[in-house]
Amino acid sequence: MRTPARTRRAALTAAAAVALTVALATAAAPAPEHRDGGGAEHRDGCAGLVLVGPSGAVRTGCAPEGRGAADGSPLRLGHAVADVRDVTVDGPGTVVGVAAPGAVGVVTFDGAAGAAVLVEVDAASPALGGCGVVELLAPDGASLASGCVRGGQGTVDATTLPATGRYAVVVDPADAGTGTARVRLASTVDQVGPLTLGGPPVDVRLERAGSVARLPFAAAAGQVVVVQLSGATLADQCEAVRLLGPDGREVRSGCLLDGAGELRHRVAGAGEHVVVVDPRARETGTVTVGVSEG
Repeated sequence: MRTPARTRRAALTAAAAVALTVALATAAAPAPEHRDGGGAEHRDGCAGLVLVGPSGAVRTGCAPEGRGAADGSPLRLGHAVADVRDVTVDGPGTVVGVAAPGAVGVVTFDGAAGAAVLVEVDAASPALGGCGVVELLAPDGASLASGCVRGGQGTVDATTLPATGRYAVVVDPADAGTGTARVRLASTVDQVGPLTLGGPPVDVRLERAGSVARLPFAAAAGQVVVVQLSGATLADQCEAVRLLGPDGREVRSGCLLDGAGELRHRVAGAGEHVVVVDPRARETGTVTVGVSEG
């Protein structure tokens, strides 16, 4: 049968931008048991740890079996002070460091509601590579987006800020990695302009990294629409162009090869469709987009 869970709580006060490491003293506490869907009994390999901040659970962890917290065993609380830097959007950026295992690098900036920003990471140390290493946090601490770092470079794709306030980019490597990286915030400006089914094509110019073009057009149920892309200066890539239906969901995606591409779709429901041109990472360039009935 299931072993009753025992929860121990400890309160602490910490300054902003301090990375806390929570450890448990050695104690003989059995790991909790549970039953799977077939009724088989299992013993978890670790006891759950949760560090809770003012806005809710902010970090979770694991204590290996045999190092759980028994009644009377003390909690050990250590800390690794984060390297905290401040930048402005579209400024030169800054170098942030992760000096010790368990520490993080934090870059803060002021953002306005509705603005879209791209996080650029360059010259990152090898130990700072991986996905989920870079995370964008809202003023209330909620995670908005995360990105990958490969070969010393990475991005968090353009994100629309939900509120005016102070935001943070957290560099938090896996496996106790350490090192440095340059982090920069760039504003993005989307191109929005209508297309007409069977009308003249539209020239898309994405001159800033992270920018996206959104081109709406009306279509009737049963029509076969053909989205044509030509004269692109963007590099060959797939999923750079997407077609959204009236409900905002993607119905087709396509590739750009040798400066051209095509999407073909039979419309299920009448209404406004949107062609989205969204090149990968920080790529910029131009492409001509048209839509016709097939």
